[in-house]
Amino acid sequence: MNELPINLIINGDCMQGMHDLPDNCVDIIIADPPYNLSKGGNWQWDNSVVLAGMGGNWNKVMEDWDNMSLGDYFQFTYQWLSEARRILKPTGSMWIFGTYHNIGIINVACQLIGIEIINEVIWYKRNAFPNLSGRRLTASHETVLWCNKGGKRREYYFDYEFSKNGAFNGDLLKATGKQMRTVWDIPNNKDKEELKHGKHPTQKPLRILQRMIRLSSHEGDIMLTPFSGSGSECVAAKITGRKYIGFETDAEYCKLAEARLADCRILENQITLFDLNGECSHEKYIADEKLIRKAMIDKGIKSIAELARVSGVSKTKIHSYFGGDTPIATTFVRLCSFLQIDPNAAIIIRGEEQGAQK
Repeated sequence: MNELPINLIINGDCMQGMHDLPDNCVDIIIADPPYNLSKGGNWQWDNSVVLAGMGGNWNKVMEDWDNMSLGDYFQFTYQWLSEARRILKPTGSMWIFGTYHNIGIINVACQLIGIEIINEVIWYKRNAFPNLSGRRLTASHETVLWCNKGGKRREYYFDYEFSKNGAFNGDLLKATGKQMRTVWDIPNNKDKEELKHGKHPTQKPLRILQRMIRLSSHEGDIMLTPFSGSGSECVAAKITGRKYIGFETDAEYCKLAEARLADCRILENQITLFDLNGECSHEKYIADEKLIRKAMIDKGIKSIAELARVSGVSKTKIHSYFGGDTPIATTFVRLCSFLQIDPNAAIIIRGEEQGAQK
């Protein structure tokens, strides 16, 4: 393959697809492989029975592609990881999702291949589905391995400043100005926009994928996902200004992913008028209330009080941004991140606003 299939999701097997790519050609890989858990009984829950804290239907993943023998699964894992390591740049990162069903196999395969595990991240899902049998603890986390290519020199990119001072709305374990830890509190809920065109049984929320991408890549970098599914990784890449390559064996999910990609907006997440450690003087800048209220409508948020509750930014602070009574600073970036709007586009220069009114 002479040219990379940039910004395409290819309907085909990832092993062959990656085999056709040159060495050291992608900057970040996000892999959400089959967990090999489609075994045992078929469990499900629906809204015909009311259960406190449950807001939707649920069913256990039971798919043919997610049911292999232990030997077959290890061979499958070893093969795709070998290709992934080959095409990853020395400066790149690989993020791999898993649970207790498969993460041990992935860990061993990484060590055998020479892939270095940088961190093991626990994705804590506080809204996890309860254990219906009452015979074990409620599973409320998934494991994510953050890896690099391995070798004598560690060249992988890490945006430490973003990890420390970025806006991570909804993560009750992450405080602004504090180092990011290896337990991420990210609910598994998806916004209605993420499900508008359809869904995949193992679809990941965009907020965790955007976090991975921004932590370990630059704008304009190439993100590859071997198991594209409904295209969430590719959508997250597009939103954050990265290029993408995806592989998916199911043609229907390819169509779903293409619809999502055609519908999503590119957000300018990099702050240019002010950085995360600074601020914009409120003598010069105020928040664009019209734009923010439009973003609220897009998200189905009906009032500033509701916005304050779901975003974690106080009602008083939001109104003070509208009135120009407080500097545009880190909390405003967090508010914009929650609303999925560019902070630079959401502020108005006072002089220009006055001139426009005249």
